[in-house]
Amino acid sequence: MNVTLILGNGFDLNMGLPTSYSDFYKYYLQVDSPKSTNLIKEEIGEKPQTWADLEKSMGEISKQYGQDSDAYIEAFENVRDELAKYLSAVDEYEILDMEKLSVHFLRDILDVDRFLDNKPKQEYREFLQGLNSIDDVELTVVNFNYTTTIEKLMKVKNEYAMPPKKVTFHEVIHVHQNLDTGILMGVNDVSQISNEAYAKEFAIRARMVKPFINEMFAAGNDYKCHDAISDADVVILFGTSFGETDEIWWECLKNAVFNRNVRIIYAPYEKEAAKHLHESNVILKNYYFKDTLAKRLSRGNPMVAQDLYGRIYPIRNNHLFEFGFTRENSDLARTKIISKIMKRTSLS
Repeated sequence: MNVTLILGNGFDLNMGLPTSYSDFYKYYLQVDSPKSTNLIKEEIGEKPQTWADLEKSMGEISKQYGQDSDAYIEAFENVRDELAKYLSAVDEYEILDMEKLSVHFLRDILDVDRFLDNKPKQEYREFLQGLNSIDDVELTVVNFNYTTTIEKLMKVKNEYAMPPKKVTFHEVIHVHQNLDTGILMGVNDVSQISNEAYAKEFAIRARMVKPFINEMFAAGNDYKCHDAISDADVVILFGTSFGETDEIWWECLKNAVFNRNVRIIYAPYEKEAAKHLHESNVILKNYYFKDTLAKRLSRGNPMVAQDLYGRIYPIRNNHLFEFGFTRENSDLARTKIISKIMKRTSLS
């Protein structure tokens, strides 16, 4: 059975790492940058809520640069490079007990249905009966993160058996490259660049339209990701935000669901406080997650959303990959990492 795990930033946050855009902004607002970034820094400082999605906001702010595309390019490259620098420092942080976490991770993949409510659990198990080799799980990870957190887990242990079931880790594919190859940051297509003149410039498309850059890279990551999603029997989503700047991949996932009758197990990232809710609130929350994902993948088409609805199983209270990192653990890690970054840049 082919299982594809799609990881978003919620996975790194779940590991206690300060990888949110709001974490990055605290660093970025303090570093020296060219004058061309003043407009961006002012907006982040004054209206941080409008910059919850950095990539989308970078496309939207392009209109404010008018005809000065050189200034916009300089500013874009500075944000991208500082993000890479920040995440590289985060990626160096040593997470303890990796062997224990690795076993925990693979066990959760192998026994993922135990996190489902009774009705979806029964539906999921009935679905599995129609597949071949359901006890032999081949795992591929499609990673939307730039960090190597998942590689560190898999380096320690790449298979796990719980007889008669066994999971074998296959590979990690970085959708948008990684910190070693150079991160790929930007938008899904030119319609997300508000400055129409910029949208026509090759120099800008080649820097920030992600599918276009992937094609130019010719590393094959986009084809590998497409195949991993298209060939899956089950797709597990963890910590993904379904941002508009990755529209191409949500379309690919929708097509896989219909073409291969794929089932989606959806585990949105939740902060610790959100996991302790009354039973009725859990039911309502799961309904909301399922409905939101169906509408997102269907692009608002109610008939398509209805067809998707029965193939999505949200995880109850999201105890998947619950590695035991408390809010105190995460805050301590965040403090240590950011302090280290600030010292490195002579800011503290």
